[in-house]
Amino acid sequence: MPAPLPSIWATPYLLDHSTNLQLPLSATASDIYQSILLDSPAVCLLLPGGPGIHTNWLGTLNQPFRQPLPAPVLVSVDVRFFVVQAPGGYARLRLTAAGHHETKEFRDSSPSEIGQNEFMQLALVRLPAGATSFDLRIDAVIDRPDQTQQTQITIDSLDLKAELAD
Repeated sequence: MPAPLPSIWATPYLLDHSTNLQLPLSATASDIYQSILLDSPAVCLLLPGGPGIHTNWLGTLNQPFRQPLPAPVLVSVDVRFFVVQAPGGYARLRLTAAGHHETKEFRDSSPSEIGQNEFMQLALVRLPAGATSFDLRIDAVIDRPDQTQQTQITIDSLDLKAELAD
């Protein structure tokens, strides 16, 4: 049996591609797990929901490692988010990492007016020995029927798990 993987996580940050701002994120690490909260007002302002009928936001979560990986590692990502969708609106969240991607779309002519909690999981992504960070691209798109309607995606947290690859 291989030796357990020591805690590898350093402080993550979010790069907003529209402004090129890098925002440090609050995170809690425990051995193979890293939980990243997107609860600061600065991060919340970056996510879609501003004025306009069509909004597209692209960002990259960069999760550096304390040191280069000693062996290949598998990383999985769990994302918790909240969707509010106007009747006739459209929302999409796409996650991409190392060639793997997962997409969730919301189309509904009569959605809940309160909104709904959602969950996505990005399958295991293999990182090679020597890797110094993990990047996750986040692409959020919303379309609203008009400017008075609310349609938005708010990402609450990202949970990362790293395991030694076989």
